[in-house]
Amino acid sequence: MKPIQRALGSAAVTEYLYALSACLLSIFAIYPLLSPGLPLTSDGALHLFRIVQLDELIHQGILYPRWAPDLWLGFGYPLFNFYSPLIYYVSEGFHLLGADFVASLKMTLISGLIATSLAMYLFAREIWGPKAALLAAALYTYTPHFLNELYWRGDYAQMLAFPLLPAILWAFYKVITRGQRRYLLIASLLYASLILTHNVTAMLFSPFLGLYLIVLLRGLKMPHRIWLVVLAFGIALGISAFFWLPALYDRRYVQLHELLTGYFDFHNHFLTLPELAQPSSSIDLRCANPPVTFNIGTMPLILSLLALLAGFTRSKFDRVQRLHHLLFAFFLGIAIFLTLPASSKIWEGLPLLALAQFPWRLLAISGLAASFLAASLIARLNDDRPWSRTFWATSIALLLTLTSSFVILYPPQPFVSYSQLSRNSLSEFELKSGAFGTSSAGEFLPRWVKSRPTSSPIVSQYHFDQVSSKVDRGALPQYVAVQTIEQRPTLEKIKVDAADNFGILFDIFYFPGWQAYVDDHPVPIKAYEPYGFITFDVPKGEHLVTLQFEDTPMRRLADLVSLLTIPATILLLLFIKPEEWRQGRESLKKSVSRGTPSSPISRTASLPIAILGLAIILLFLLKIIYVDDTLWFKKESGQGKVEGVAHPLHLNFGDQILLLGYDLDKETVAPGENLLLTMYWENTRPLDREYSAFMHILKEPGHTKIAQADNMHPGFVPTSRWPSGKYIRDVHKIAIPPHTTPGEYFIEVGLYDLATLQRLYVRDEGGGQGPNIVPLQAIKVTTER
Repeated sequence: MKPIQRALGSAAVTEYLYALSACLLSIFAIYPLLSPGLPLTSDGALHLFRIVQLDELIHQGILYPRWAPDLWLGFGYPLFNFYSPLIYYVSEGFHLLGADFVASLKMTLISGLIATSLAMYLFAREIWGPKAALLAAALYTYTPHFLNELYWRGDYAQMLAFPLLPAILWAFYKVITRGQRRYLLIASLLYASLILTHNVTAMLFSPFLGLYLIVLLRGLKMPHRIWLVVLAFGIALGISAFFWLPALYDRRYVQLHELLTGYFDFHNHFLTLPELAQPSSSIDLRCANPPVTFNIGTMPLILSLLALLAGFTRSKFDRVQRLHHLLFAFFLGIAIFLTLPASSKIWEGLPLLALAQFPWRLLAISGLAASFLAASLIARLNDDRPWSRTFWATSIALLLTLTSSFVILYPPQPFVSYSQLSRNSLSEFELKSGAFGTSSAGEFLPRWVKSRPTSSPIVSQYHFDQVSSKVDRGALPQYVAVQTIEQRPTLEKIKVDAADNFGILFDIFYFPGWQAYVDDHPVPIKAYEPYGFITFDVPKGEHLVTLQFEDTPMRRLADLVSLLTIPATILLLLFIKPEEWRQGRESLKKSVSRGTPSSPISRTASLPIAILGLAIILLFLLKIIYVDDTLWFKKESGQGKVEGVAHPLHLNFGDQILLLGYDLDKETVAPGENLLLTMYWENTRPLDREYSAFMHILKEPGHTKIAQADNMHPGFVPTSRWPSGKYIRDVHKIAIPPHTTPGEYFIEVGLYDLATLQRLYVRDEGGGQGPNIVPLQAIKVTTER
């Protein structure tokens, strides 16, 4: 044992062992991602195809595109002008190193998982010490909301914002307490990265960050460091100005109002306290899209509540620790409150907040606060001996945290496979999924597009990889001859010869930045109604016509701000005298009279942490070798069945899809209330068409319906992507009209072809054609409460 102790008998080695253990914590979440393909998620494929589009543009020499020319069936879409692009550039970096598109995205996600554990460890270590920081890292990494984004929802950009939140707090804490150049630059780059990774998370997190910094500056009695904080924010905003300035300014040109209505209306996505407190449930391996539980998590919730109760007792916390304990308890309360219906007035009153769409996005901040707060329980033990109660309490808490998360670490298999991805795949994906522009609501569609096209003459050109020009030749007069001179993603150059004046039409959506030239002279562009295509007048004769996408004055200004920020920052940092960086160090020592929590780790702590790291590896091996083959943390329905369904059925729609049963949340409902119907579908063979599901409520069969709910993609999964041998959970939420007369009403459901609107007929027991509408059961509408 002594040779091992000598080998580990270094404080630096101990520091690395703690950091390595923090990184090891993420292996449980990483392992399921190693299966071939991508998890079957709501949004994951959108991010994959955006990487494909970016790669195509980079190879065309467009290093930072604002216009995605191959999206929306080749009509173009200003995606990168509005959607934070960093995740796609990181993935593209892996792709340029040789990984395929799927592997490059998965490598980005794996990097994000490791970074999440490490970032939370670094921040919590500054305040609570290394053992407590390990617990904080585990709790944060295995926050249900974080894993839901990875394996079920697929908003990978939002998921990659998770590691940036504690990293930003750590960097700004260092700026205030150390005042060194490196931390100022790190804080600036991290905050800029958050804006460039997920701007909605940046918007939600910034008020919490601002309050944290104000309280920290006052609590540590270091107001003179505020200029460093302001400078860090200024640098971050300057670096990222090329993105956020045009995104804010140009939002007037797109249909962002689509994010404020229907499914995306934030009023539909508030949570309740029972939902937040519920534990994550086991996943049915036969379900292709298991229900997503929007909760805080069992261990973070229990431990953070215990930490709050312990706050009423005496402790040996120093001033910094007491400050953080109170502040993060407040953050947890505010973040939870903002997910509840009681906060609706705030969502309605604050500008831009409604664009966040989902109040449960605040679970990222509540998870951060709960994990950080829970770690204070370990810090309260305040025992740095190697085999102390602190070590054993940390070990037990880590074991419980990791094992309690196993129930959400079994994503549906097999993953979705993608092969031979190229720009030719984009239109095919859009047509199959209905996700035109790789966005959910078409929110970045130019406002001149009044009627959304769902077919395109360009698609066939993509199929044969022969996109020569986007001139609408079918709209040309007979007396006009056109010859393509040059065609690139954001450039169309043609030669025309016309016997008379005419209007030329391009199958490209108009958006500010497109500029037309006739013989190098600019001409005004008009938007052709109702599709918003680019059109302009060309005089008779022979002319060179050019259409190209250029930067607007605002975009040029934003680019200039970002370019000038870098040399300005270097000059500013060189100008600052070293004495100014060291100013206030003595006042910090006086403020934290009992010593900083980040004091050096004892040399004698190396062996215990090494053994703890080994225990994490052994637990991981135990899980993949033995536990994964059991049903301890999962379940599996029998073939053609749904375990626990309240109303089992076996209805065959068109020899293609089975309705296995349904659940109804209540059978008595009041006018104005919502009714939830969950149907369970399973395909009998691979499907090459997209089918939609509907639910009607009517007074009597055959009568006019009083309410209707349609899911374009049942379970938010296009039917063409339904895996064999799995069932789809399809939830319909329908509101009973406020003035509905009390009485008995009936529910009927069915399926229809999304392209032709033709309903599928049910096969009867003899194989004959039955009805195309299936009555389920009666419900009672009553005014009694």
